[in-house]
Amino acid sequence: MNAFFQFKNLAVAYTKIGAGKVVVLLHGFGEDATIWNNQVEFLKAYFTVITIDLPGSGKSKIDGYEMPK
Repeated sequence: MNAFFQFKNLAVAYTKIGAGKVVVLLHGFGEDATIWNNQVEFLKAYFTVITIDLPGSGKSKIDGYEMPK
């Protein structure tokens, strides 16, 4: 599932897939949540996996600013 949640005035993108205990994967600077695609494919059989595009990365935006691709 691809969706957004509100944090202050920001729409933050996340994905949620799988079932079971929750694992949250956060990317580093200059990346986005797709960095975890291979790990998600394995983990989703055992866990609920949540990946987040931190503000300014991937599908998450900061009003008036965006990380260069």
